Amino acid sequence: MRIGFNYVRDLGEDGRKAIVTERARGAYTSFDNFIDRLRGGPIGPRAVRNLVMVGAFDGLGQPTSAGTAMACAKAFNSSQS
Repeated sequence: MRIGFNYVRDLGEDGRKAIVTERARGAYTSFDNFIDRLRGGPIGPRAVRNLVMVGAFDGLGQPTSAGTAMACAKAFNSSQS
């Protein structure tokens, strides 16, 4: 099942646009690739966690679980510094 970005909490219009714009430059190859390409953009750790929870990264080998979501949000935080 697929859902639209409009249903992902904490993502916002700017976050949706950033994901789509960057995706137009080439497919995301991994979760780390997604983080690297969107670093410094309008997407915060809660949005990343929620993207994980809705399965946005399942096709990249990123399993969906609460623990994984928290680890991803933490990784996103550390990648912004």
